[in-house]
Amino acid sequence: MGNIDKVMITKICGLNEAAFYGVAYTSALVVTLLRNSLNNAWVPWLYGQLKISNYIRIKKVSNLYTMMFSFFTVEICFWGPEIIMVLGGEAYREAVALIPFIMLGCYYNFMNLFYVNLEFYKKKTIMISVITIVAASLNVGLNYIGINFYGYQAAAITTAICNGLIVLLHYLVTKKMNNRRICDNRVILIFCIIAIPITFLFIKIYFIIYHLVIVFL
Repeated sequence: MGNIDKVMITKICGLNEAAFYGVAYTSALVVTLLRNSLNNAWVPWLYGQLKISNYIRIKKVSNLYTMMFSFFTVEICFWGPEIIMVLGGEAYREAVALIPFIMLGCYYNFMNLFYVNLEFYKKKTIMISVITIVAASLNVGLNYIGINFYGYQAAAITTAICNGLIVLLHYLVTKKMNNRRICDNRVILIFCIIAIPITFLFIKIYFIIYHLVIVFL
């Protein structure tokens, strides 16, 4: 959905705003690349454990996996301003404020994989396409409203909301597949909820850092 965001920002706000968003979105690729790499290693192990019905071990390792990825995402957020400075320089400092919500969306994408991997294992993938289309359509609608009324920054928020919705919808789909055997749904729910105040905390931290830089410069 990041590409949808950039296209709509370009059409509604202009190329400069799209460039700010693009730099912030690129900074989140670290998390996306790690998620994809870890999932490539996770899936063969998961499917092997599913074949022998080792559900207890799967849930234990899943919880550890979730905590590890959560810690890494928070760590990347701490380095958000520095990453923006490396990618775009001082001229793109404004983009720093977008990182927390973009990271939140990426984090929800990670959580979503627990359910999507089960759908692939069960060879019931039709709903993956349906949910993706529904979420993308909603994202377009929310972007149109948000960007027009609140500026290009709204795109990061609407995308995070849509990614959160995707997690919920895939949870509902895989509930019929007895997803609780391999996913600790309570842990996933708790981490997804906790991620929201942490996101606002980082926005506050970035705000303070930004104004301290202005004062001392």
